[in-house]
Amino acid sequence: MKLTTVLVASTLCCGPAFGQSIGANLAGVVTDETGARLQDTAVTITHVLNGRALIVNTGREGEYRAVALWPGEYVVAAARSGFSTVADASHCRSVPTPR
Repeated sequence: MKLTTVLVASTLCCGPAFGQSIGANLAGVVTDETGARLQDTAVTITHVLNGRALIVNTGREGEYRAVALWPGEYVVAAARSGFSTVADASHCRSVPTPR
């Protein structure tokens, strides 16, 4: 079977940082080829320039979220036993939000 990552709205939901902090948020959903959401799937989020990686697991509804990431380009890979690994690229940026 094949994994697919459904990357939610606006460049993987790279949301704005609040206040004066620097950071970006990334969120999405992991599904199989039939559209079924997959829980307990390892999602590796790797910063392209510095190689730092963060691993998160999907929740009950196949959702994942990473917060306070450095702005930049990331590769997002989902891996689960019995499935092919899938990877996508994303660009996260930080946008200051007035209080």
